[in-house]
Amino acid sequence: MSLFGKIPIECPDLAKRIVGYVRSQNPDENNCRGWTNSVKAALRDIGHELNFEVYPEPQGGEFLLDVIWYSEAGGIELAAESEWHTKPAEVLADFQKLVYVKSPVKVMIYWVESHARGGERVLGEMVGYMEKYNKHLAGEEYLFVAFGRRCDDRCYWYVAPQDGTNKPISLIHIQLNHTVAAPSI
Repeated sequence: MSLFGKIPIECPDLAKRIVGYVRSQNPDENNCRGWTNSVKAALRDIGHELNFEVYPEPQGGEFLLDVIWYSEAGGIELAAESEWHTKPAEVLADFQKLVYVKSPVKVMIYWVESHARGGERVLGEMVGYMEKYNKHLAGEEYLFVAFGRRCDDRCYWYVAPQDGTNKPISLIHIQLNHTVAAPSI
């Protein structure tokens, strides 16, 4: 058993709920503010369903990261960052914040114009960064949610098998179904 105990939600289920909710709320792929608000709303609703305190609340500021789920007993239960700019350096900078935070679930949500032209590269850079990092804790889960044009969304998952350096890192592809119902609001 890992230091974190039972993970509050299975990453494949979380990925499908995030993608289903965000896609149902955003027909305009050029509205970055709408996407950001939808991601935060989805994570806020799911976190509340699981009885966590969620930061930020709709009118509050960020607390360390874009969204966290918090409990008195476990501290940060989920850490999430989202980046809608397609520059790999900006996505990687947000991702690095997640790596440093100790949380059972770390979620990186980002936009790619094309998986073939840049999307795979930014994912590779994040994986490369994880392979260099030497303070992983066994059981930490990483969820990557890459939104793309025309619903070409891709999600990947990784569970750290051991403390310290984890190399090579092999991601598990999560099969998406865009007919997943959005969480109730």
